Amino acid sequence: MEWAAQLARLASPAFHNIRLIFTDGEELGAAGGVSEQGAFPLAKVFRRLGITNDDIFVFDCMGRGDVPILTQTILPHKAPAKFVKDFSALEQRAANLLQTSANGRWFTLPCNYSDNASFIANGIPAVAITMLPSTEVTAVTQGIQPQTWQLLHTTGDNLASLTPHSFEIFHNILNNLTALKTLC
Repeated sequence: MEWAAQLARLASPAFHNIRLIFTDGEELGAAGGVSEQGAFPLAKVFRRLGITNDDIFVFDCMGRGDVPILTQTILPHKAPAKFVKDFSALEQRAANLLQTSANGRWFTLPCNYSDNASFIANGIPAVAITMLPSTEVTAVTQGIQPQTWQLLHTTGDNLASLTPHSFEIFHNILNNLTALKTLC
């Protein structure tokens, strides 16, 4: 939210096509499917209003770690070619954003679904970005679930588990996002 206030105060009269939206409840879809996720009704509204060409970056669990992670997304088998093309282009913009923001230190890893699944299910390309400590990135590449993900929704998921450096990296990501002027 601090970044949104900073964006609004920029001295230059630059145009920004950024919507900052907070969602919750993606975990609800684990049992009932993606249509039960918190962002699913929002994605349906986006689709109904024709908001289908925006870059949608879902930032999830960004308060712990020093390595941004672009989640690997498995698209539906019957996804239209245009959707696949648009998603791939968005994914490349996200990779470029992370490359610039984290001095080339980022990874693409398989992750649990985030709110991007709700948008994808509604035919809207969306990528999810998270953060992990570098030691846990190595663990994931060896098939071990990272401690950060084991903490989610437990008593260990608290202020003490956050790492200050993650906020610096996330701030870089947001500032570089500000510089993107992707207009459709």
